[in-house]
Amino acid sequence: MKYKVLLILEEYNLEIIEKLNQDYQVDCLNQQLVKKVNKNNIRFINYEDYLAKNTELDVIVKKLDSFRNYSFIISDYILNNNKYVDLDTFLKWSKVPSKYPKRKLNILINGYDLKFMKSLYPLLEKEYNLTIIEHSDYLLIDKEACLKALETADIIWCEWLVENARWFSYNVKEFQRLIIRAHRFELYKNYGYKLKMENVEKIITVGYYYYEEFIKKFDIPRHKMTIVPNFIECDKYLQTKKKDSQYNIALIGALPKRKGLHRAIKILFELKKKNMNYKLHILGLKPEDLTSTNFNQEEKKYYQDILHNIKIFNLEDDIIFTGWVDVKKYLTNIGYVLSLSDKDKPESFHITPFEGLASGSMALATYWPGIEFIYPDFVIKKDEDEIVKTILDLEKKPQKYQQLVKKGQEFIKDNYDIKVIYSYIASILRGEV
Repeated sequence: MKYKVLLILEEYNLEIIEKLNQDYQVDCLNQQLVKKVNKNNIRFINYEDYLAKNTELDVIVKKLDSFRNYSFIISDYILNNNKYVDLDTFLKWSKVPSKYPKRKLNILINGYDLKFMKSLYPLLEKEYNLTIIEHSDYLLIDKEACLKALETADIIWCEWLVENARWFSYNVKEFQRLIIRAHRFELYKNYGYKLKMENVEKIITVGYYYYEEFIKKFDIPRHKMTIVPNFIECDKYLQTKKKDSQYNIALIGALPKRKGLHRAIKILFELKKKNMNYKLHILGLKPEDLTSTNFNQEEKKYYQDILHNIKIFNLEDDIIFTGWVDVKKYLTNIGYVLSLSDKDKPESFHITPFEGLASGSMALATYWPGIEFIYPDFVIKKDEDEIVKTILDLEKKPQKYQQLVKKGQEFIKDNYDIKVIYSYIASILRGEV
């Protein structure tokens, strides 16, 4: 897939023009120039005003209704300065009157579960026209709706590297750009093998560990890969903590088994040996909700054993299964948010400890591969015993606890706030990455 470029220039450096001809789909307003190059991807466009009168740029642009479809415009000025620029920059440099505004590009966002994208829609809509297609299952796509959306799309954003990404990689047009965002789940599926890779511009992962794993498993060209972390809407978490919140620890999401609920219970049990005030809050689905689903027997037995052990160790009054709650509000009760996931299939990002930090809680996590590239050092602990030791130490040092909480909030604001992450996404959409 090639970027589409418009040349507005007189006969110039043919070496540069040949280079453009190899790498881009080029339309040119100078017939004499086109005659002198090997026309693999270059064509002459006959605009009479330009050829006859060499009119002012704004007149040319006014006639070029199709200029709005170009990824780049290249002129003598740009070549003289050895720069390729996007359309916005070109129009700014060229002083094209505002009565010829650049149209908003059309972005098609599609996927079976768009929860990671929805908060970005207001930011995207300031710069782009959005079409959103949400599929009912990762195995399915609405082909009729997608074909219709393809008629006007400039950029296609596939959320999840599953069937939708495979289908679009075979159906995008040569002037359209295809961007795919992958998470953790897709590494254990085979859709990465099924892509028509020459039609994919970028595949995004949310962390360095899975960036390398996707390249290794699916043999994805490294230049087609990039990293954009998940984001936090930091301002929405700024609420006053309730009294004695430091004695409440939370695991946000305890399903499936790899989330490490048994480790959280061990931590609680050890903490209560020193201070009976500690309680564990489990946010999200309850284990008994799982037994009625079609999870495998190993998962069911794991949670049945968990519930049995809670009774055996007399922790029923100290473990609160909340079900679904408003996490932002509920975190006003919480002093610590834990990440205790298995190491063998590590998290891609695990955003819930960052929710804790944004809310003014302390986050603590046992190590899994890749965590060192995502979390600050003071969050990462060797094992459950070190987490217990840290909590008991901070119980005696409330000033240090507050210092770490503030440090965590600043870290999230500087690195993972929605506005920070959107700036990464915007640079990808502009073709800068």
